[in-house]
Amino acid sequence: MALHGRHVFRRYGRSVHLRIETADELRLAAGLDEALWVSTNAPIGTLSCDAALLRRLDTDGNGRITCRDLKAAIRWLLETLADSSGVTLGATILPLDAVNTDTADGRRAVESARKVLHAEQAPEAQEVSLDQVRRVKAEAEQRPVSEAGVVLPAAAEDEDIRTFLHDVVATVGGAPHPGGEGVSAEKLQQFLADAEAHLEWLQEADLPESGATDVMPLGADTAAAYELLAALRGKIDQYFAQCEALALDERFAARMGWTEQELANLDFDDPEVIDEVLRKAPLARPQADRVLHLDGQLNPYYAEGVRQFAREVAARVLGKQADRLTAEQWQQVKAFFAAHESWLARKAGSAVEPLGPQKLRQYLDERYATATRDLIAESRRTAFDLDGLRTLEQLILYQAHLLELANNMVSFPHLYDANASALFEAGSLVMDGRRFTLAVRADDRAAHAAVAQTSSMYVMYAEVSPAGEPPYTVALPVTAGGRGNLCVGKRGVFIDR
Repeated sequence: MALHGRHVFRRYGRSVHLRIETADELRLAAGLDEALWVSTNAPIGTLSCDAALLRRLDTDGNGRITCRDLKAAIRWLLETLADSSGVTLGATILPLDAVNTDTADGRRAVESARKVLHAEQAPEAQEVSLDQVRRVKAEAEQRPVSEAGVVLPAAAEDEDIRTFLHDVVATVGGAPHPGGEGVSAEKLQQFLADAEAHLEWLQEADLPESGATDVMPLGADTAAAYELLAALRGKIDQYFAQCEALALDERFAARMGWTEQELANLDFDDPEVIDEVLRKAPLARPQADRVLHLDGQLNPYYAEGVRQFAREVAARVLGKQADRLTAEQWQQVKAFFAAHESWLARKAGSAVEPLGPQKLRQYLDERYATATRDLIAESRRTAFDLDGLRTLEQLILYQAHLLELANNMVSFPHLYDANASALFEAGSLVMDGRRFTLAVRADDRAAHAAVAQTSSMYVMYAEVSPAGEPPYTVALPVTAGGRGNLCVGKRGVFIDR
């Protein structure tokens, strides 16, 4: 215990660090000025520690634990415990009478602990272990309605509702759930709104008995005709723009198409090159009279499409056989489809379109939304138990590990102990007849090297390739001896923790 509640410091190596060996000394660490911490933040990927603990401490999800995160965790732990002796021991077993039930989290933890013990068929027990909590928690998380406000398709007993939930996730996306992706109230509302909007949009294109509307000017043939127009629109616009330039000054013709230099650099023995040249070339040779001869000499890449456009679009819009198209007629054709084009641009509910209008109308029946909302409400009720389990797990994890973690941020005593390893130590490397005992993860090698250059140490970077797992990089300082046979490409054996 710290003498009279005062900070006690020890010399480790050449540095003076705060001693943190008991729960009382951990409490003092939470009040220590950050300027006296050896490390004020640490990337969680470098710490060999319980992954769930690190996720809990990383409250903002940025992949780092800061001094503020650790201080808040220490204060919460010591407020939630009535007896902190388990902190000093690093215990993964929590006596129920060690919890401070005067706090809301303490009451929740004890209530969950009793449920865990009941599920583990030990209702009379007065202590609960981390292993017991995790077994019950894992089972709870796999329930289809375990996460608050999120329901998995498997939760629905009715096959129609189950299919509906699958389709919601497949179209508008799902909300995260320990068992996969599910449907939340927000996702349900998004789906219903998209379905309604898409059906209203489709209704604008409904055809009356007369067979044509402003939106569908060619009736049922409108969509196919518009696709032909859209496929050629850019090239026809280009052709008439070039005609306008040529009508103004014939010298512009020399600037149109490929230059001699560009052609000289092309390999015309390659069919793919020829195909690309034709694709980029003009539709036809521009004419000063601003007329496109649809049955004349055309770029072969587009010739068949132009002739189909002439038969199935231009002729029907202009009301006569179209073997030529003037600039004015081209504008007339585009104006003919203006309402259809505007309708396409306001397309709504694209995400749900693959389901088709018939299924969307079916899903707008109130029974689907009502059944889903009932399941979501049930998930909120059952999730209270899961939240309690997570609070209990957090309490045991903090009791077991915060003291050690503080000795890897506030102080570094284990770094100077030959019989211990700090949490940030990744293992040791045997290479060149030597053992390098200090290795740290360096996931961003370039950033690490930039900082390492400011030191006076010789630093090696080694890629570790575990069997069946992705490789990772460690940095190792060479603190004694010469360079020897150390070189790029040298192989060795890495012993991880």
